[in-house]
Amino acid sequence: MLAAVMRSLGELPCVEDVPEPTPGEGQEVVRVTACPLTNLDRARASGNHPAAPTALPAVCGAIAVGTLPDGARVLFRSPAGAMAERAVTRREWCSLIPDGVDDALAAAIQNPGVSAWNVFEWRAKLRPGERVLILGATGVAGQGGRTQSARAGLARRSRGRRDHPARSARRRAARRHVRGGR
Repeated sequence: MLAAVMRSLGELPCVEDVPEPTPGEGQEVVRVTACPLTNLDRARASGNHPAAPTALPAVCGAIAVGTLPDGARVLFRSPAGAMAERAVTRREWCSLIPDGVDDALAAAIQNPGVSAWNVFEWRAKLRPGERVLILGATGVAGQGGRTQSARAGLARRSRGRRDHPARSARRRAARRHVRGGR
């Protein structure tokens, strides 16, 4: 089975053939279909994170999308590494992926989506009717925050990026050129 493997912290991982994962009690093997490279993965691989692996070599990645033995498509976490053809997880570490959502999209959106959710639900414990200011609302996490704040019944104010005047002038000039000088 192929996997992205860290041989030493701070070095780039290599794709290697590794043994099939063996599930422990209460674990299942997941066939991985998509795995994002997150900032957590990068920090762990550099050795600059408390959760950096202490035993090497180690399979990279903590979160992925895959298919359980019963056919369920899930977003899951795997402390033993998820950047492989197969990984182990527990059912309680899985979230079902709705039909119509692409595996790669589900893998990619989870990090900014969960980040936005954590701010509202876990960290700030905001309740319906409270106000929230979302800075950077044009980014992925900001858009997720806007959606989640609306669903939670929060009064919100959003603020996107403010373009630098020179950059805005260049964009306007480029649009005029594409439209033939109009």
